[in-house]
Amino acid sequence: MGFLKSFFGAMAAAEISEKKREAQEQERETKASISNVDKILNYESSFIKWLWEINCKNPDYDELISDDQIENGYVSANDVWQAKYTIDEYKRKMKEFMCLGGNPFFVYDLRKLDLYIEIVRRLKEYGWLDKQEQYVKRAVSTLILDYDWQQEQKERHKYNVQISALLNTATNEIKEIIKSGDSQFVPYESHQDAIVIDIAKSKDETKDNFLEFLTVSLAFTDEYIIVYNGEHNEMYYKASVKWKDVDIEWTGVTFRDWSLVKINGLPLLFNTEKAKEVVSFYGSHNVRVAKSFSDQYNAAYENINSLTGVEFELVCKRLLENMGFEVETTKTTGDGGIDLIAYNHQPLLSGKYIIQCKRYTGSVGEPTIRDLYGVITSERANKGILMTSGTFTKQAQIFAQEKPIELIDGIKLRELLENYYYL
Repeated sequence: MGFLKSFFGAMAAAEISEKKREAQEQERETKASISNVDKILNYESSFIKWLWEINCKNPDYDELISDDQIENGYVSANDVWQAKYTIDEYKRKMKEFMCLGGNPFFVYDLRKLDLYIEIVRRLKEYGWLDKQEQYVKRAVSTLILDYDWQQEQKERHKYNVQISALLNTATNEIKEIIKSGDSQFVPYESHQDAIVIDIAKSKDETKDNFLEFLTVSLAFTDEYIIVYNGEHNEMYYKASVKWKDVDIEWTGVTFRDWSLVKINGLPLLFNTEKAKEVVSFYGSHNVRVAKSFSDQYNAAYENINSLTGVEFELVCKRLLENMGFEVETTKTTGDGGIDLIAYNHQPLLSGKYIIQCKRYTGSVGEPTIRDLYGVITSERANKGILMTSGTFTKQAQIFAQEKPIELIDGIKLRELLENYYYL
């Protein structure tokens, strides 16, 4: 009996010891689980604070720890690692999103960050970062964005290519579409001495009624013709007509109180009274231009040195244009000695040409030609041309040999004027 009593007593003691050990183990696991929960909650709290700092407020994301886990009291070290990894991935992707130009304010679901990144990458490529509210906030896929971009490209093609072709841009120096933020933008409200037409329509009957519904606003002056959109906050075209003939044609086509007029190849339909005013205005403009060219030519032919420096430069510009060049006048300062920049688009001759105009009674020396050569090199031009009313020194002529430089003296310039000035 004593043996049995002792045996069962030992068994009971062992059972008690095991239960005590299990209780202690459970207590340790509970403490570890509580500690792990605290770690996860601290990670989450710090992450939410960071989101608010970058202006991303209350986005949806996968739960880092479930209520069942907390209730059952079992959150492992692996759960902590997984939660931290998830948060770090969210932060990494958010930073990538922001580096691309993404605005965290429009991020409503962190689980879609990969999609947001791809959308912002496309928006940046298309120049549409200002449209994030439209595409990021309501993100489902990139398909709608690509479709809208393709449609936008078609619209841009219509204005940049088809209308440009209609306006014969190479001849009339029509500029590209100019946004209101561009320094070349001329506010619609600034036209005080211009003939301004609020509503006009452009229609090209040769293109199956293309542009039939394009409504534009117009401003006409002695210096330029500007075509605005209907809201006046964008310029479709700015054509320089200073010292140039304006090709204007009264078509005779009228509809009620509207008339169709072609200006530099652009058919425009607007109020008949305004149309008459514009036709009359540019008729007088063309007379003034013709007289100016006639006066300049006569002065240049009889005594070219009687011209001012600006007048001599205009004569050279007109001459080059009649020879087939597209010519730009540079600013009067900071141009590195360049007076004109000419472009030739003919095969074998195409490229950029640097022009200097020197109204001299004496000779142009080597230092001037040397400076021109430096500008040709820095501008990567095809060739430099120095046009003068005088002559060139022997040293200047020797320096120009076997270099992309052409020297035009007063005698050669007079020959060119005879052959090309009145084309």
